[in-house]
Amino acid sequence: MSTQIKPIGKESQPQQGKQEGQVQPVSGKVSEAQREQAEKLVMEDKLAREVIREASAEDLLKAEQYAKQEQVKEVPDPLKGLQEGRVVHYLTPNDWRPNARGQVRAGLIVFCYRDSYGKPTGTVNLALFLNGPMDTGDMGGAKTRCLEFLPGVKFSAEAEAGCWSWPKRYI
Repeated sequence: MSTQIKPIGKESQPQQGKQEGQVQPVSGKVSEAQREQAEKLVMEDKLAREVIREASAEDLLKAEQYAKQEQVKEVPDPLKGLQEGRVVHYLTPNDWRPNARGQVRAGLIVFCYRDSYGKPTGTVNLALFLNGPMDTGDMGGAKTRCLEFLPGVKFSAEAEAGCWSWPKRYI
């Protein structure tokens, strides 16, 4: 039995002038039915590719709309905007001076602790504004201490004794 080996060269390269998607017979002995079947398969393939392309564009649009909706639903980061110089509230703990226990005082963030990525951790150093002699018990008149430094104060979303929180917004 003899086997023919097809040479690699000009014969195996596509000829110029052939359009993409045209079926070219391997040999001259292809029946008309086989040619029609091959052309039909090529057309079905083109149609399938077009449907996939349209579906992909449609799916991409739906995914984009869904992402926008989810963006609106995102929970806001409570530490967003946390930086030195911001004014926050500090709830005095119960072991403080008798007149100042459980009172809200304004604090100025003088240092904000950050993680290795530069994102605030929620722990800050505060310069706490006191209510003069009512908080300190000093009756020194004009020399009454009105500022206290508090290092390493933790964040609390709701007012919690010994922690800082954002001031409530009243509309």
